[in-house]
Amino acid sequence: MMNFNEEPNLRGDEYPVEPFENDLPDEVYYSVLELLSYAQATGHPLEEDTTVPAVQHVCRLADEGDNDARFLAARYYITNSDNDDELERAVTWLELAVEAGHKAAIEYMKSLQEE
Repeated sequence: MMNFNEEPNLRGDEYPVEPFENDLPDEVYYSVLELLSYAQATGHPLEEDTTVPAVQHVCRLADEGDNDARFLAARYYITNSDNDDELERAVTWLELAVEAGHKAAIEYMKSLQEE
């Protein structure tokens, strides 16, 4: 399984999920690709043409305390949502992952603070 605590994967050729055609900004595209890859790696079967079940799966893992899932779900919502409730939930997950010492979450939090 991919270990997002050590270093976030930012090169599409290393993902277990097949890269897909898109018009998304790189940060958004990779947040989706990494979340789908993590969902698949944690036993969730990916469905054609929808990310919703995979997002729900990773969010459930985040709620259960999985720090990789917290980081990935937080970044997914921060880069893909303008819904205040989703963003508040994402910030909570990110803060919990940072408090747990999750290295990628710490780096991501620093990058957000620099913006």
